[in-house]
Amino acid sequence: MRLYPEIKAYVKDDGFFKIPQFWSVHNNQFTKDAYREIVFSLKIDPKAITYNLMFVRDISLGKEAYKIVVKPDMLIIYHSESAGAFYAAKTLKQITKEAPEGLLQCGIIFDEPDLHIRGFMYDISRNKIPQMKTVYQLIDILSDLKYNHLELYVEGFSFEYPSLPNLFKGLTPITVDDYRKLEDYAHDRFIDLVPCHNGLGHMTAWLEKEEYKDLAIIPEGMFMWGAHRAPSTINPLDPRSLELVKQYYGDAMLHSRSAYFHMNLDEPYEIGHGKTEAEAKKTSVGQIYLDYLLKLYQFVKSHGRTPLVWGDVLNHYPETLKKLPKDMVFVDWGYDMHYPFKETLERLKSYKVPFMAAPGTSSWNSVSGRTEDMFENIHQACFHTKHNHGQGILLTDWGDAGHIQQLPISFPGIVYAALESWRTHARNRQSTSEYMNKYLFMDQEQLVGDLLLDMGRYNHFQTEYTHNGTAIMNVLWNAGYALSTERPIETIEKQLAGHIYASLEVSEPLLAEINSFYDRLNASNIQSTDKLYAEELKLSIDLLKAMVLTTAITGPHPIPKKKVWIKEAVELWENTLELYEKIWRKRNRAGGMTQSMAALKDIYEITKLYARSFGIELRHQRS
Repeated sequence: MRLYPEIKAYVKDDGFFKIPQFWSVHNNQFTKDAYREIVFSLKIDPKAITYNLMFVRDISLGKEAYKIVVKPDMLIIYHSESAGAFYAAKTLKQITKEAPEGLLQCGIIFDEPDLHIRGFMYDISRNKIPQMKTVYQLIDILSDLKYNHLELYVEGFSFEYPSLPNLFKGLTPITVDDYRKLEDYAHDRFIDLVPCHNGLGHMTAWLEKEEYKDLAIIPEGMFMWGAHRAPSTINPLDPRSLELVKQYYGDAMLHSRSAYFHMNLDEPYEIGHGKTEAEAKKTSVGQIYLDYLLKLYQFVKSHGRTPLVWGDVLNHYPETLKKLPKDMVFVDWGYDMHYPFKETLERLKSYKVPFMAAPGTSSWNSVSGRTEDMFENIHQACFHTKHNHGQGILLTDWGDAGHIQQLPISFPGIVYAALESWRTHARNRQSTSEYMNKYLFMDQEQLVGDLLLDMGRYNHFQTEYTHNGTAIMNVLWNAGYALSTERPIETIEKQLAGHIYASLEVSEPLLAEINSFYDRLNASNIQSTDKLYAEELKLSIDLLKAMVLTTAITGPHPIPKKKVWIKEAVELWENTLELYEKIWRKRNRAGGMTQSMAALKDIYEITKLYARSFGIELRHQRS
């Protein structure tokens, strides 16, 4: 019998318990939520006068621990707190599905998690703000996997701050009422919905507003990563910056009952330049950052919350770590397979800094995921957090570059992080595929799990490692600039000259592999009640193929081959953009869709220019 996550111990005894058609349950004052979970998933006989399932409180057990004693005639669930009873109910739901021939061998199941906090952070601020039903569904998925912490990442205006009502005209943010409903729903499933609002870097949306422009460290922006970058960091030396952030932090905390508040404060790239240059020379970038952080720390503490803060800046200034308050949680993030969690978490332990590790789903900047990065990154985070006695993990799922990845692309990371954070086990990689087949897609052919993992391995064609993404994204990042020039085709070919996916030796076998993804998807039998899953998987394959085709046609290939690819690319982009918009409207709120699709439409325009340059007649063209 395979259970997900792996249980800690199962001591078997003689005999078997036959799983009944109807359950009769003896409850106690701590099992209301566990009983509701059982009612949702099993058949209950409310009129029974004898019991085949009993909940018994045992205060010797940990808060989230439980023990299931399997006897020939009944099951007894021991727990200390409500959370333990709830997780036992989740396990019971699986037992009824996994037990061979409906027989459960007698014995004792004991279980408790390796890590105290098992968290997930979902980006709702890079264009894609989910509909309420999407978040409810996500909470259900997390609950089944025994997560207990959820953050909806906010930068800019994806959360409607009540004290700043004039900022949201024409937008579709999460409202206070929305948030409270989500919080109640999560709370009933033992998930803490933690406010997560950025307040230093990632402030571009604020700095675009006329009333906040002069808060930027460099109002004209800066040149970075080979291109001009709009202002993104507010000036921490300006008291007005602090007052603004306190204002909307206060709004968020006022409408949350979580004991935590995530301040973020990551990637303030401009500190040390512009308006902060003189002070940085006098003290240091690390000291400017620390002074600002501590002011916000005091504000959050004054509201009775434990602050969380990203660790990227202070990791670069380790001398500041000794100055951190011991009642603040340091969240150490890194998303590549080689991120040094071993070293960074050992250092935090040595300084007695409370910490969480933040690996990633590796879904963003990839179209269909980065499977090997995801596995190794999450494993290292969970293993070294446990080894160094950290508080837990916060799995991140970002929306960089338009948030073009579809929801199921994040499932492998969500499942694997749940399995590893509850119990690190060598079998968890195999179990990730199994769980997706059985409990997410309900694929009768048991194919989609491995397909999804393999879709995230297309980057094995690359000869060089790409940090925080895959090389296929280059066409998305460069198409818009190419269209702004007088000779777009010459520009895009110059930008992608020598690109690995533009070479015939790579593009042909890669396209053949992508075509095999369609065959495997068609051979599956997805029975999930969410009918969008199959369409989202197809769209992911379509997007990947369309981007590979567009990259390939920029290479110096024979004209007949090039013409075939150009025609296929144009037609594929037409259909893909139509499906992209259709799925978006069913899964997410309208606000942000146009911005998300803009770069994809730019790639489509590039393919049409190629078609015209080669005299290829175009059929219906999407505007």
